[in-house]
Amino acid sequence: MKPKRYFVMIVAVAILFAPRNIAAKCIIQKDASDVRMYVMITPSHKLFFDEWFKQTLKDDYEFVITHHDQGASDGSFMHSGWTQAVLKKVDMIIRAINENWGKVFVYSDVDIQFFRPTWPILSEGMRSCDMLIQRQRAGKKDETCGCTGFFACKGNERALKTWEAVRAFMIDHLEKYGEVGDQVSFNTVMQDNPAQLRLELLPATFMAGDTLRKSFQKIFVPEEIVLHHANFVVGLPKKVRQLRCVRKKFNNMQQITESGLPSKQHKGRRFKRTLDVNRSARTKNR
Repeated sequence: MKPKRYFVMIVAVAILFAPRNIAAKCIIQKDASDVRMYVMITPSHKLFFDEWFKQTLKDDYEFVITHHDQGASDGSFMHSGWTQAVLKKVDMIIRAINENWGKVFVYSDVDIQFFRPTWPILSEGMRSCDMLIQRQRAGKKDETCGCTGFFACKGNERALKTWEAVRAFMIDHLEKYGEVGDQVSFNTVMQDNPAQLRLELLPATFMAGDTLRKSFQKIFVPEEIVLHHANFVVGLPKKVRQLRCVRKKFNNMQQITESGLPSKQHKGRRFKRTLDVNRSARTKNR
């Protein structure tokens, strides 16, 4: 056998048996039409998909839809059967990683409304990480954690091992302590990050229910909002209320922008910040 042919055969065998993250370099698709978006629809959340999610989506992703009957769960956060229902979501994410090996896919909950295309931002951000996830305020003012309701992810070994660890954590927690969600489980696993997943947070324009404000009346909607995820509330009617509130604020902002007048919410926010500073200064001078 000629040396050149022998060398080619050795390289081919090495690639064939190499770990998948070495054998396949991740490709970031140019167009959203080449990207799969994975969603799970339950009877309780079909309303959100039909009337809010699908009607407002600005990207032409290829939908991969999983229907789940949600068992005993009524779809409310942490109610009986919640963990078993959410485990189906985690199984779908693991399947998506394997089905998109060497490529990027998008996962989204369906209680989301869109205002601008997402892929231009996601495709750029995914150049430097394995997973680009919506941010969720953790409770303290300057702390954030990942919200597993919307993210882009590469199909690679680090992502696979991370989500397998999330699944194992959820099953163990359910057996020992009771119900637990995928978001808490994901952020717990990421504290140690055993798979060395390169995780980055999306900007606040990918708005979660508590990204900026907690009360319905004081929700601050970013001028360049891309999407809004109606979470951080318990009960489906409250989700609908939050969706309507944010959409109304966005529409009002658009009307103000078109008229050339400054946005009321930004004007008020600047005034409040100035007022607080003045109060602080008066206190120090006493």
